[in-house]
Amino acid sequence: MQKKNYRVLMPECTKFFDEMREAFGKEVVDDAIRSGRFYAKEAGHELGGLSDWSGSIAVRDMVLNTGVSCGIKR
Repeated sequence: MQKKNYRVLMPECTKFFDEMREAFGKEVVDDAIRSGRFYAKEAGHELGGLSDWSGSIAVRDMVLNTGVSCGIKR
């Protein structure tokens, strides 16, 4: 089975994850990706799982301001 190149298939999502790595640290974001605690969809490609997202907030609903601390529910 050939590994998919998500940087090519989902460039906006991978750009977002890179920005999150810079903001919160590579280990935190990579752990969330590996453990399936995220879901991403772009250009018909999906990555992650759609389990119980009742306590989650969509990125489109977030308001992020420079200098404001953000928390991640684990």
